[in-house]
Amino acid sequence: MQICLLKALFISSHIFFVTLLVVQPSLAYDDEGAVGFQSSKTKLQSLTDSLPSQLEKTKKRSDFGVLVNFRLGLGRHDNLTKAKSWTGPELKSSNTHFTVLIESGVTYKKASSSFFISYLAPIPRIQNISGYGHKAEAVDIGLLFKMRLLSMKSKVNFTPAVGYMWAKEIANIYDPNGSQPDSLDLTYADNGMSFGVDFQYRLAKSGRVSEHRIVFGYLHENLRREADRYQLEWRFLGFNKEKGQGGKMLFDDFDFLAIGLEHVRWSDGRNDWFLIGSFGGVFK
Repeated sequence: MQICLLKALFISSHIFFVTLLVVQPSLAYDDEGAVGFQSSKTKLQSLTDSLPSQLEKTKKRSDFGVLVNFRLGLGRHDNLTKAKSWTGPELKSSNTHFTVLIESGVTYKKASSSFFISYLAPIPRIQNISGYGHKAEAVDIGLLFKMRLLSMKSKVNFTPAVGYMWAKEIANIYDPNGSQPDSLDLTYADNGMSFGVDFQYRLAKSGRVSEHRIVFGYLHENLRREADRYQLEWRFLGFNKEKGQGGKMLFDDFDFLAIGLEHVRWSDGRNDWFLIGSFGGVFK
């Protein structure tokens, strides 16, 4: 009887300790597992939240960019024979002209260097009057170097410009049977320096990454027939707004859409007026 009791006690004790050994680690494992899982989840979430800011702080934007500008204009232009000093045959081409300008180049921080070509011609390009063809057109090619003085975040900005250009303008009258101009064969070709400045004023912001600006531009063409170009335009800009190293906000990558007026006053007494539209930007 005692042996059976001892045996039963021994078996019970053995079962108890085995149960304790099995259950306690399981409970500990469950608790630690729950805590460990929660801790890992918290760490993962923290890492995920901090990753964009860390990337933003360590991201470095290039100081170089590509500049693109495309402009169309429609308006009035006086041909070469409309100069005050002209005494020869009058070129009776249309006064209504269109103009196209394409500009491209590179930027470095606030500085830019670009190449441009513009074409100007009447509508229609050749006007037939009494069987004679009256033809006029002009081409300007040049280089421009600009330096923006203030950050794009500024409400106002100034951008001085200096460059060099080559200009060519023709005025021709063809007789009814000839393929070469004979009644009038006038070509003006010249080259020289140009310089000017752009002034920008921010009218209003449109959201976090776009704004409206008024832009006034002036360019002097220092040729034999000097010209002063004035532009006034409304411009809508969109920024690629992001943080660079140290959390500094970067605005130098932008595109724009603009519409405005251009007036050209020539030293020989001629005047041009154009309605212009343009789009382009600086891309990095």
